[in-house]
Amino acid sequence: MSNPNLDIEFNYNSINRYYTSKLADAAVEKPPLPKNAFQTIDELGKHLVTVKDDYQIRFPKGFTWVSDVTENIWVFREYAFCLLMLQIGQTMSLVRDRNVPDDMNIKENRFTVIGSQMLTSDIDATIQGPHTTVVIAVLEDMFELLTNKYNIPFLKMEVQLYGDFRILSNLYVNVGRFTDEQRYAMLKYAYIGYFRSLHITKGDFVISPLVRRLGYIYLKKVGGTKSLKHILEEAYTEWTQSAPNGHLDREQFYLEYEKVERESSLLHGFSGKDTVFVQYLANDIFFSLARANVHRDESYVLPSTAVHIVEVEQVHGDKTEPCAIDKKWFADNVCIGTDIFAYIASAIEQCGYLEHYHPALVDCNKKGVKYFGRLVRGLLHAALLDSTFTRVYKKLNDFRKSEGLDCPYNIHILLDKIQKTLVRRTRKTRKALKTI
Repeated sequence: MSNPNLDIEFNYNSINRYYTSKLADAAVEKPPLPKNAFQTIDELGKHLVTVKDDYQIRFPKGFTWVSDVTENIWVFREYAFCLLMLQIGQTMSLVRDRNVPDDMNIKENRFTVIGSQMLTSDIDATIQGPHTTVVIAVLEDMFELLTNKYNIPFLKMEVQLYGDFRILSNLYVNVGRFTDEQRYAMLKYAYIGYFRSLHITKGDFVISPLVRRLGYIYLKKVGGTKSLKHILEEAYTEWTQSAPNGHLDREQFYLEYEKVERESSLLHGFSGKDTVFVQYLANDIFFSLARANVHRDESYVLPSTAVHIVEVEQVHGDKTEPCAIDKKWFADNVCIGTDIFAYIASAIEQCGYLEHYHPALVDCNKKGVKYFGRLVRGLLHAALLDSTFTRVYKKLNDFRKSEGLDCPYNIHILLDKIQKTLVRRTRKTRKALKTI
């Protein structure tokens, strides 16, 4: 079943359509959406508490959505999220502390839900429009208020809001035309994404052999002068300065994202896949988005990594399930051209998530298994692995979708095999070059 994207505006009909469609197969009773938004945030909070109590929904102390999932909790999450969307669509005037522009018209914004319709999946919502930063900030302000005042744990409810490069339209950022300096920056931000996923703090510099090898291969292909040690030091310094003690700052995301919106507005109206603005975009928007995404715990840092996962994996890839988004949707939005460097950088980011969910002494879990498949497919796109690992990630994916508890493989042994494979292939490449 395809995703009924809310790709028009924040109105009652579109939000109600999303809510009823997504929960159509839920085997639980669900509360109807109210016909109008609430007059105050306080009214919204009281209503949500009432609904939670009516359905006897309980949030275990310290629960996580991975280990403590019940259908009622997930229905409540969908319901609460839709109420928030209605609230922000009709009562922006209630939250003037975010300097909401007086002439802001929510109908100029688009809200697209991307991803699985499974009740146990998170909500990935992309916000697009002339004031995307304000919309995301206001929604997250509501999340924080309702979490703190009414004990509704939005911060653990797996609702992720994205602005990313989709705020641009009809523009093309060709990663394949990046300069060496831009490629160095891509690698740096891939490592920042890795450090963020592992919650690396100052004085706690750790990097796995596989991730080190990927950086080594990347720099060999660039052929420049910077060493891996230098890139890692740059990434570690920027990460620890951006997020002291590993704490992310969403206000920093808003500041960087506002810069992106300003820059993109200057380019509005230009189109084509080889405009003179390609390098300009690469410098000023691509990396501004990366700096912003550092402070989004569930976002990939590099826009090109998001392209790999959302477009290549979820839309254009070989999938047995229907695409979440119609392919035409991408034609109306900015494109990011990927190349071997983008895929290696993506693989590094995948390793961060994978190692987060699979620490050295921890057995496999289904939350993290998907990142192994993304890692392998990224390396296949970069022509660094052969199809030997395809059978393995498919079997792991079957395990992830099953009710089984025992993982058919040891993830740590598999990662070690990949690392050794990359070492052997790199050595063969060096040997072949010497004979030329």
